[in-house]
Amino acid sequence: MVASVACPVDAELFPDLAAERRHLAFARSSRDSMIDRLEAVDPKGAADEITQEYVEVTVADALDTLRSPGAGDFFGRIDDEDDGQWYVGRRHIEDDSHDPVVVDWRAPIAAPFYRATAVDPLGVAFRRRFTLADGDLIAYLDEQLDDPDAGGSAAGIPDPVLAEIGAERSGEMREIVATIQGEQDVVIRSDIDQVLIVQGGPGTGKTAVALHRAAYLLFEHRVRLARDGVLVVGPNHAFLDYIANVLPSLGERTVRQATVQELCIPRIEVTSDDDADLARWKGSSDRLLDLETAALGAIGGTGEDIVVPVGVRNHVVTAADVVHLRPTDGE
Repeated sequence: MVASVACPVDAELFPDLAAERRHLAFARSSRDSMIDRLEAVDPKGAADEITQEYVEVTVADALDTLRSPGAGDFFGRIDDEDDGQWYVGRRHIEDDSHDPVVVDWRAPIAAPFYRATAVDPLGVAFRRRFTLADGDLIAYLDEQLDDPDAGGSAAGIPDPVLAEIGAERSGEMREIVATIQGEQDVVIRSDIDQVLIVQGGPGTGKTAVALHRAAYLLFEHRVRLARDGVLVVGPNHAFLDYIANVLPSLGERTVRQATVQELCIPRIEVTSDDDADLARWKGSSDRLLDLETAALGAIGGTGEDIVVPVGVRNHVVTAADVVHLRPTDGE
């Protein structure tokens, strides 16, 4: 194992540092080339206006992603048992031949970077974690996963993680993409078609994991979620301000954030508190049927069709449909 340290850099302690810095420079140059290629795209050459608009939006989103902080950088590397080598970062970066220079941390091939252990290496022979300071690669930590006798291989808390824990804090939550632990990655990459509840004490990373899961789902199911949308609900605006920078830093800017109160339409002013017995009665599962009956009974007629925009489509509920939805006597 090679322990990471702060500057000045010891060339004997980090013999591969010069080569890794060259790869970092190449990754950043490849990012700039990707930006140049995207800027050269002319949407006016599209077949129709709809396609033109789609190209414009897609290119604009890609440019925003590539121009964001950290694009072109990497924080990890894995070498597989077949001599394949992958650098892991916040964004996908490719060279002029469209071969990957840096893989997005959300891509399936990057998952072993977070989950591989000496007991279960997941096909990874070697893992390297990088430390960057002020944009400069200053150190790295190596783990030889295919050698069970390698000292400290995939054991304990890696130095880059300890450095992040001890880093100076600001008034905003930061993304943890470089220091996600294996059990956190399992939660982040869980299947989309389920209700997922993450429990834990204060400061255990529940919110950070939830936000990274949202970023992962937007990467893995972008078309579906672009249609359905993603909503982050917080208790108050102070909390939303605290977490506001996490998803944009991960390249996701389309997520809506709202407080619970903002979801109440129309808003109802709270004028009193129920006593414990009444609150318990109202919160009972027995009230579900009462609420369903009341909601159906409140459906009124309409003389016009209702147009509901969902994503890029308009769904029409006709006046006749509404009549059929109304409960009849005895139901």
